[in-house]
Parts: sequence; C-alpha cells; structure tokens
Amino acid sequence: DNLNFEGLSPKAVELIEQKLKSVASFNSLRPSIQEISEDLLSNGYSYHQKEFELHGDANEIFSLYTSVSPSEIWSGPHNLFCFLFSREDQKFLTLNDQLPCIREGMQLFNIVDFLGPKFLFGMEIIKIDYDSLRIEFAYLEGNISSGIQVLQFIQDGEQTIISHHSYYKSESNFRDQFIYPIFHDHVINEYHYRMEEFYNLSDRNIRYCSPY
Repeated sequence: DNLNFEGLSPKAVELIEQKLKSVASFNSLRPSIQEISEDLLSNGYSYHQKEFELHGDANEIFSLYTSVSPSEIWSGPHNLFCFLFSREDQKFLTLNDQLPCIREGMQLFNIVDFLGPKFLFGMEIIKIDYDSLRIEFAYLEGNISSGIQVLQFIQDGEQTIISHHSYYKSESNFRDQFIYPIFHDHVINEYHYRMEEFYNLSDRNIRYCSPY
C-alpha cells in the first residue's frame, strides 16, 4: 500500500520505511509482555508510577482517553504518532487517515524525539476494560525496551485519579536506571497533560477516532 506520511520530517519517514522493510509480517509481531505478573520485578524489570488528577467523572474521562484519535493524543513534540496496524482489518493507517478508536490487538508506532535523537517504537493495546476502567499496552518485541504500561482510572470524590504504571527492561541497566525514567516522564506528562487540555476544552473541537 502507498501510505501517506505527509507532515512528518524526512528523518521520521526514513525510520518508518526502515521499520516497514525490516518486519516480514506485522501479524507475527507480539507484545513483549502479555500481562502483568508478580514476578516482573524479580525478573529484572524496573518500575515507574505516576498519578495524574482531573476534576470530573472517571467514566467520562476514561471514555475520552479511548475516543480521541491517536494522531491527536500523540501529536508531539516529544512523542509523535506515525502509523498503526490493525490485526482485525489487516490495514495500515497513518496520521493522515481517519483513524479507528484504540482497541485490543491494535499496534501503534510512534516516534520519540528529544533534541535530535529520534527512534521509532511500537506498542500493542492488550487490554481495554470498560468495567474496571483500565487500559494496558505493551511494547512490541524488537523495541529497545520490553515492558508494559497500565492506566487505571479511579474515582476519588469529585476527582478522577489516573494512575500510570510502567514496567520496563532493556539490555542496559544504566539506561533503565538513569535515562529511561527521565524521557519516559516527559513522554507520559505530555500525553496526560494533552488529555487534560482536551477534557477542559469547552467546545471539544478535537479530532475523534472512528468507532468502526
């Protein structure tokens, strides 16, 4: 397929094309972790946890998190959505397409950019639980890091607490202890602060995903 990457930098397009050529089958790509387990920490995974707070109903906020287009959620400057692969539809879609809402089994590929160094990473949505208000996504095999992230939405009076849990591991202990936490903190701050901006917009004039 001819994918439209208009709007991305030449370096970003180069990284995407390298990824597309290097993967024989996106169907065969698997999450590096399938689920949260008690032995992650004993198996060398590092842990990062941070809480964000919004004034409002947890169900409404959860609905917003699962209905805004990925191209709006991750629109930079540090974390930029590039394309997705849908196992269900067997389709590649880019930031210039009408994108479906996130769903289990969907693979998302983003560029992380911090003052020059750029790298492409992939993650898969492995769980969206509308009853317990929980989203889980894992890094795909072949990334620099393996790991899983969990977003839990908790009603606390008139406030909603969004608890963001991250388990991660690479081949470098130095990277895991000193580099990853700094960049990861910037990336998740950007993500949650953008969702807060969307939630507080009176006209909600934002790009939503397609339900189908």
